[in-house]
Amino acid sequence: MERAKYFLHGGATGKDTERNHVFFREIIDSVGNKPINILLIYFARAEGVWRSLFEEDMKKFTEASFRRGLHNIEVGDINVGILSDQIKEANIIFIRGGDTDKLRRKMDEVANLEDLLQGKVIAGSSAGAYILSSYYYVNSKNEIKQGMGILPIKIFAHYSDDQIDNFRKLEMFGPDMPVLKIEEADFEVYT
Repeated sequence: MERAKYFLHGGATGKDTERNHVFFREIIDSVGNKPINILLIYFARAEGVWRSLFEEDMKKFTEASFRRGLHNIEVGDINVGILSDQIKEANIIFIRGGDTDKLRRKMDEVANLEDLLQGKVIAGSSAGAYILSSYYYVNSKNEIKQGMGILPIKIFAHYSDDQIDNFRKLEMFGPDMPVLKIEEADFEVYT
C-alpha cells in the first residue's frame, strides 16, 4: 500500500507569504498527474466561519493548481459516515487549525482513520498537525498533550526562538522520538 505524505504547517496559512504559497503548490504537486480531489476539514473552528475558510482555501488551492485545475474540493461533513466516504474519495486532505481538543474529539469518531489516510497527501496546520502527532506543545496553555499518534513524532507549532525552553521540555517529554519545531507560515514534510 502506498504511504501517506504529510505536510505539517506551523500555523497562519492565511498569511500571504512566499513559504505559504510553496506549501499549497507542493501539496498539489504531490498527487502527480492524478485528478485533484481535496477535502477540507474545519472541525477545529466554529461552523459559522467555515464558509469564509472555504473561500480562502479554495483561492489558495486554485492558485496552486493553475496549470491543472481542481477536479473537486469540498468541506468535510459533520456526519462521520459521510466524512469517512469523503476521506476515501479525496487524495488531498487539508486539516485547518484552531481548537485542537475540538478537532481531536471529532476525528476520534472516524473509525480506522489511520488506514483511511494511507496513500493520501495530508496537510495539517497547527491543530491539524498536532492531532496527527504523538505529542505536541500547546503554546496558549503552556502544556504538552497527546495527539492521535498517527505519526511517531512530537510537534511544536507557532515556534519562535524565544520558546527554546518550552521546546526543550517537549523534547525531553515521553519517549525518545523526532521533534519538529515549525514556525508560523512555514512547514515540514514527513513521509
